[in-house]
Amino acid sequence: MGTEFLRFARQVGAVLIAAAILGGYPLYVYWGVDMVRAAAVGCGIGALNALAGGLSAIWSFDRPQPVFLKALLGGMVVRMLVICIGLVLLVKFTTLSVYGLVFSLFSSYLLFQILEIRFFVKRAAVRRDSRSGV
Repeated sequence: MGTEFLRFARQVGAVLIAAAILGGYPLYVYWGVDMVRAAAVGCGIGALNALAGGLSAIWSFDRPQPVFLKALLGGMVVRMLVICIGLVLLVKFTTLSVYGLVFSLFSSYLLFQILEIRFFVKRAAVRRDSRSGV
């Protein structure tokens, strides 16, 4: 469990670093430091969501199918609810740029979902190969 999650966490970290390098300076130049802060918060929320999804995937993968589906789908609903509540609180009680926050959160969410799906597919392939004796 530990090495799989660390590998996934490294991928998430690499995406965050790439986003900071590729997007940080243009955001700063065109929209200022406030937009950079909002984008950083949005990307951070997306990254935490992805890490939580990776942990729930690792925990539930070797469980019976009903438990796996409850963890997968129920965990997704809970994570989306937490993100929505956090987004509403951030918009209401902070001075972060709403556009930067929402756009970066949406973008990072989509990107990290791709990483999560890749993680599931690779894990399923390894599990299938180990069961078939390949």
